Amino acid sequence: QGPDGRFHMVWSSGWWDMGFGYASSLDLIQWSEHRFIPVTHDTPSAKNNWAPDLFFDAENQQFVITLATIQASARELRLRRARSCSQVTPSA
Repeated sequence: QGPDGRFHMVWSSGWWDMGFGYASSLDLIQWSEHRFIPVTHDTPSAKNNWAPDLFFDAENQQFVITLATIQASARELRLRRARSCSQVTPSA
C-alpha cells in the first residue's frame, strides 16, 4: 500500500514475458485496468521475468520492485538472476 492509501498488485504475466502485470485499487474490490509493464525488453540476454514483488520504501519515499529473470550466457547456460529497480511511481 502506498502513502496515498492505494493498493498495488504485481504478478507474473507469462513464462516468456519480458515484463509483469500491474493493477491498483483503493478498496481491494474495484481494481484498475490490468497493465503490462515491460522491464527487460532492452536486455538481449534476458529470456523472461517472474515473481515480481512491489513494496513502498517509506524511508526513501519510493516504490521498489524486485523480480527474477533467466539470462542466457554465451554458451546458452541459463542463469537465474534477481533484479530490482526503484524510483518507480505506479499510477492509477
